[in-house]
Amino acid sequence: AGRTVVVVNREDIARISQLFDDKLTEPEIDIIAENPAKAPLLFSIKDRAETTARSAYAGDSSVPQDPYRHVLWSYLLTREFGPEFAKKVTDSHESGPTGNSRMERQQDYNNNEVGRRYAEQGVQESEILQLVRTDPTVMRQWNRGSRR
Repeated sequence: AGRTVVVVNREDIARISQLFDDKLTEPEIDIIAENPAKAPLLFSIKDRAETTARSAYAGDSSVPQDPYRHVLWSYLLTREFGPEFAKKVTDSHESGPTGNSRMERQQDYNNNEVGRRYAEQGVQESEILQLVRTDPTVMRQWNRGSRR
């Protein structure tokens, strides 16, 4: 009574996922299905982190692109949705067949956690790249490029 409910079919999300270069994992599909109103912002934040990291690397090949992308993505998610939901989103991305080695996955989990911490500490977004370069808690060993 007086409420609108949006229902999103998992299969539709999975089909849409096939359009992306970086396919959604099953847990990511579940999050989108459970939170359809957040989906546009979730995609926008992920795209912003990817674009920002790719652009920084294009301007300076010493930029640790993959660590920067993960830290920034998690940071932006935390600022928008809080640390618990950000962790759920980033953990869901690391679940399933990602093509990452165990150590690459460990690095991604670590750097996602660093991004959440930066957001909770009130770090300014403009400071993140320098922190990614210098903070010893940021893992930079596996500096893969963007998947796109």
